[in-house]
Amino acid sequence: MKTIRGYLLAWLIGGMLLCTFIAGVLLYNVVRAENRQLFNNQLKHIAGSLLIHLPPLTTEPGKPGTDESDAPDDGIVVQVWDTGGKLIYTSRPALIFPRYPDDGLKTVPFRGERWRVYGEARSGQFVQVAQPIGVRKALGLRLIWLALAPFFVLVPMLAAIIWFTVHRGLSPLRRTAASIEQRGPNALEPVETLALPRELRPMVDALNSLMKRLERELIWRQEFTAEVAHELRSPLTTLKLQLQLAERVQTDEQRVKAFAKLHARLDRATHLVLQLLTLARHERGLQDEDMRPVDLAKLAHQVVADFVPLAESKDIALTLDTTGDVPSRVQGDEDGLRTLLSNVVDNAVRYTAPGGRVEVTALWQDDAPAWRVVDSGPGIPWQERLRVFDRFYRLVDAATVGSGLGLAIVKNIAERHHATVALSDNPAGHGLVVTVAFPPVDRKAVELPFADTAARRYVQD
Repeated sequence: MKTIRGYLLAWLIGGMLLCTFIAGVLLYNVVRAENRQLFNNQLKHIAGSLLIHLPPLTTEPGKPGTDESDAPDDGIVVQVWDTGGKLIYTSRPALIFPRYPDDGLKTVPFRGERWRVYGEARSGQFVQVAQPIGVRKALGLRLIWLALAPFFVLVPMLAAIIWFTVHRGLSPLRRTAASIEQRGPNALEPVETLALPRELRPMVDALNSLMKRLERELIWRQEFTAEVAHELRSPLTTLKLQLQLAERVQTDEQRVKAFAKLHARLDRATHLVLQLLTLARHERGLQDEDMRPVDLAKLAHQVVADFVPLAESKDIALTLDTTGDVPSRVQGDEDGLRTLLSNVVDNAVRYTAPGGRVEVTALWQDDAPAWRVVDSGPGIPWQERLRVFDRFYRLVDAATVGSGLGLAIVKNIAERHHATVALSDNPAGHGLVVTVAFPPVDRKAVELPFADTAARRYVQD
């Protein structure tokens, strides 16, 4: 996998080298063109100066003043002819150029080499100045190398500066990674962000948010495990004692009673374990894939139908009202909402005395879809209505012993759906009203009538 450091170094140094190469090519062409023009102007300047400042020359080639040792390094050859076409001066006697009749600049071959020649006539004299193109190129390359020399110093310096800058700029990432790597499995404290660059703070803030959630999850699991261990200890101990008593009984009648109690204890222990599993499953939070349209009226019918046998066994009138202005669909987790309503109805049926009544209604509460479950049981004292949503909390004077998890599960699932759970007194005199209200929605967007009227009548009086 590519590293940010390698990525930045490759692009920055590669880009710098590319720009340097392009700049070098451009500089080479510019200097080359300027040198060509400069050398041409030099030839013109020499010829013009000789015609203006020198008196008429009578020196012949080879005489004093024309020694080869005096020839300049630039390879320039100066020749002067009189009006009769006689060569009267040359700066290099070993190189006698023919007189080219045309004035101005020209390129000519001479002795296997190409020369740049400039000729100009004035005041009865003709001056011709020549220079080898090879010498011009050599001098031009020397100037180009001198112009490019700073690049060979600056490029390594810039590469070093880029490497140092990238290395220094990524050091906060390395320090943060080292700090996290040195932590233990339970060290979930937030990572310090004050010394971090602004660009890194969103990532570290997201990491800190994740660690906070993990810390809450870890604390919850530790507390949950401790509470589960405590809650399971008593049922298991009771089961063991009940089994030992069943082994000691002498008569069949006593054995039947002992095993009946044992079965009842097993049922309660099984119910507790199932509730614990349900609570643990719904603590994970809602995922996007869990969300789908849920028909509240249809789901209420299915849940109530499941509790009809239990209600009939206790001679309790269990009714469902989905007539009138009934909300149809909300976005949610259907399994979770089924568990929520099942726990509310289960509590209502379990705590209602024989001959009582439990009513389940799907309705609109203001602009919010809602479920309402009304029972004629003992109710819950107002001072305990907040505590009953805690895990493993049981009413002190309750005639029926429960797991203490039903309303905790209800609260957890409701919070996941951004719903509220309200407890109030039954207006009929005694009993409890549990209202689960979902977030307000547009009625027209969700009102799809529940068509299963036959099934609805099945669970109504």
